[in-house]
Amino acid sequence: MDASVQLDDSAQRACIAEATRLAPVAWTCMAGVLTAEIRTAGRTRTEVKQFGSGQVQMTPPPARTTADDFGILADDYDSWCEGGTVCGRKITDYIAEVKGNGAYGVNTTVVGRIDFVVRQAFNGPYPRWRGLLIWDSGPTVRPNLFWADCRINRSGPDGFCGNVELDFSNITSTSWRSWAPSSTGYNQLSTRLSNNTTYHDDLHGSFKADGYSQTFGLGTIHTGRWRQCGPNCKYYQVPWLP
Repeated sequence: MDASVQLDDSAQRACIAEATRLAPVAWTCMAGVLTAEIRTAGRTRTEVKQFGSGQVQMTPPPARTTADDFGILADDYDSWCEGGTVCGRKITDYIAEVKGNGAYGVNTTVVGRIDFVVRQAFNGPYPRWRGLLIWDSGPTVRPNLFWADCRINRSGPDGFCGNVELDFSNITSTSWRSWAPSSTGYNQLSTRLSNNTTYHDDLHGSFKADGYSQTFGLGTIHTGRWRQCGPNCKYYQVPWLP
């Protein structure tokens, strides 16, 4: 990564501080978004709170491993954005990536940390996603369903245009990476997108951790916004701006 890029993890640190202050039965901080399961009077409710602006920090793309193929890039996912909260980068007008740094815990204790990385690459008017979960610390993480949702940009509630599942395997201290569907493949949306509509993606999921009965839900991250989906969708906003 370009050494001139100064990463900011203040939103993530503020999120973790608030989580440990609230001491919920389960919590996660993903990209500065606190998702807390709070139990009062025998009932559990979910609270979600954003720390910081919610804007994804822009970072340069990784080095290309060939002179002319933007699809084959150096794998720097372990080091990229490790000192930040959430980072995005534009590979081309048709490919973008986002990485969120996550922590999760129970009550006042930080149990572990994971990273959630997603790359999107258009196939004409069809978006495609590839996900990566990285174990940073803690017990074995057992992912539930993760999703890449296609959303229609609207001034009110966003529209829905389909989704794909990202099916991860467990990540541990000895097997600390899981790709979905693979390190070279993509899961493609079945819906053909329209030329006169603007879109974005919502990337989210949940997991369990060995030794704990709770389910930990991750806050949503995004690669960016796109349009011109006839014949080929094209990004007009990377990184994500709320």
